[in-house]
Amino acid sequence: MLKIVKLSEVAEIISGIGHLPDTASGKPTKFLRITDLQNNLINLNNIKSTKVANKSFQNMDQRKKIKKNDVIISIQGTIGKTAIANKNLDCYVQSSMIILRPKGIRPQYLLCAINTKKFKQRLEKLATGVTIQRVALPSFREHMEIPFPSKSEQLKITEKFQKLQLKITNLE
Repeated sequence: MLKIVKLSEVAEIISGIGHLPDTASGKPTKFLRITDLQNNLINLNNIKSTKVANKSFQNMDQRKKIKKNDVIISIQGTIGKTAIANKNLDCYVQSSMIILRPKGIRPQYLLCAINTKKFKQRLEKLATGVTIQRVALPSFREHMEIPFPSKSEQLKITEKFQKLQLKITNLE
């Protein structure tokens, strides 16, 4: 029987950074937006910079910088949009997204698992709000689960997912 685990057991769940006002003399800082998540990858071409006040910049949590193999998922507005980082980025995610930092799970499999219909339906059920839907971080941590197969099964699933992704990309 396939083991089901809470997402928090196989990934560190890191919230994005809330709005920081743009200041004329601040430090230029890149923030990933939901529109930068495309076809399960991060589109690096249009990432925007904001000049963050030096004091705010110094207080920013460096763990919230995107690292290689981080999986990103949107939790506000366009809920459930995903991507995986192929390298370390000098960039942070906004509060409309979460970083899933894999621990003991293949990053590509984690991406596959959060792209399933069942996962996305569960995510949508947790969303609240009238104008802009949002999934609260505590609810996400508490309620989101994924199947957790063996490492060899994770690899097989990942390979199938990548082949399907390639077909989709070629059709587009």
